[in-house]
Amino acid sequence: AVRRHVALYLPRKGGGRLADVYESVAAQTGEYPEEARFPEIPEAGADIWDWYFELRTAAGSGMSGPEPIKYTEVAAWAELYKRTILPVHHRFFRVMDAAYIGAVNEMRK
Repeated sequence: AVRRHVALYLPRKGGGRLADVYESVAAQTGEYPEEARFPEIPEAGADIWDWYFELRTAAGSGMSGPEPIKYTEVAAWAELYKRTILPVHHRFFRVMDAAYIGAVNEMRK
């Protein structure tokens, strides 16, 4: 799902987002193409999904692409927003971040 999010919402090399192309198609035809449909995030994972992308917006980026979210950033974010972060949440964030960084790096090739 993270890779799909990157493919749809991050700008492509030539400019513009794939999501914008699909929205234009939907406006003309009345429906979204099958490849534009986003996988449904299970209700039990919705908070983790939202939290991850909140954290991702604060993560740095360098010449080689996005940098991984640091534990200190997670701790600061959790304290600021009064979130209880469990070890399993950190594992989810690491897996999601690896998928995000991999997808962004693939898009940059």
